[in-house]
Amino acid sequence: MIAYILLGIATLFLVIAQLKNADVIIGPIKGFMVGFLYHAEEYDDDTIDHTLQCLLGVISLNITWTRSIE
Repeated sequence: MIAYILLGIATLFLVIAQLKNADVIIGPIKGFMVGFLYHAEEYDDDTIDHTLQCLLGVISLNITWTRSIE
């Protein structure tokens, strides 16, 4: 059941990546991790970096994009 939920979240993240024109990075994990996270960091040059990450066992799906503050 958890695998189906995480696959659904990963699919949602890929849709968001298409809408935001974001970078998609798929990489291996040394170990086993399950879960997802969202992080946003604001910088002094009035930009915000957004990161979505979904961890599916031994695969990490990372979506990153930068947005300027208006």
